[in-house]
Amino acid sequence: MNINRILKNNVSILVGQTNTGKTMLLVNLALEYLKAAYPGTVYTYGLKPEVTRQLDVTPFSSVMEMETLHDGIILVDEVGRIFDLDNRTLKRKIEETLRQVTHNNNRIVLSGLPTDFKKFLASKATCYLWKSLTIDDLINRSMVQRRLKEYTGDGKGSYVLDLPINQVLIYEPSEDQQYYIDDVKYYRRFDTKRKNIDLLEKK
Repeated sequence: MNINRILKNNVSILVGQTNTGKTMLLVNLALEYLKAAYPGTVYTYGLKPEVTRQLDVTPFSSVMEMETLHDGIILVDEVGRIFDLDNRTLKRKIEETLRQVTHNNNRIVLSGLPTDFKKFLASKATCYLWKSLTIDDLINRSMVQRRLKEYTGDGKGSYVLDLPINQVLIYEPSEDQQYYIDDVKYYRRFDTKRKNIDLLEKK
């Protein structure tokens, strides 16, 4: 995965339906960044404790704490848990938080469901990443929806974006090829759902 194209953006958005591999993509970003021995710290929100321990990254648990982070890569899983996106009165506070986070020399990747990215939040990003989803689930006229509708390549139909779980569609505006599909490696040890029992399989 070409993490440099993603992480050179101050704010990136990763969107997809449940069980499409969003968390595994965040794991990929963390591992590739650490492997490259870049100088920043990797901070995470929303990843399970067993994942953060294995990755050896620095977890945080609140917006207040996020605003104090410096010189790092901030990976937020399930953005709807850290920001109250249904409370319109908090819109300005969220914008101020993102401004503070980027002012502190951080790059942030916000991951969530299609309904999480309201127009004001979607407009803060310059890089967009899509896993499989139903296009109509995206907020109408949001940048996440508009950028996806402009894409006419593999995996996109009139109603759905359907990608293999080991792929992600990315829009990053600074290159000639603004839309591209990248690979996402599967790491079994970070798959916290692999031990889930089949509720319909008889004993």
